[in-house]
Amino acid sequence: MKLRKHSKKVAEQIAATLKIDFNEEQRLDIINIIEKELINTVLEARNNCAKAALSTDTPHTDLAHEISRRIHRANEVLITNLKSMR
Repeated sequence: MKLRKHSKKVAEQIAATLKIDFNEEQRLDIINIIEKELINTVLEARNNCAKAALSTDTPHTDLAHEISRRIHRANEVLITNLKSMR
């Protein structure tokens, strides 16, 4: 999933719908805002899935905890990488 590509597409749709020709700086600002929100949405969904897995007491609870720890680590790496891109 390439969030940047989706962000560009949404920015283009917004410009077309509003019939506005954004300059390059405005266009990049809008793309960055959309991309940030998409990332936050993906992270929130991932965290919700991990919480749901942990809230169930099954024979696989230990596995759910390990998956949750891995998701948390992956989130931290993703956030670090995204911050370094700015």
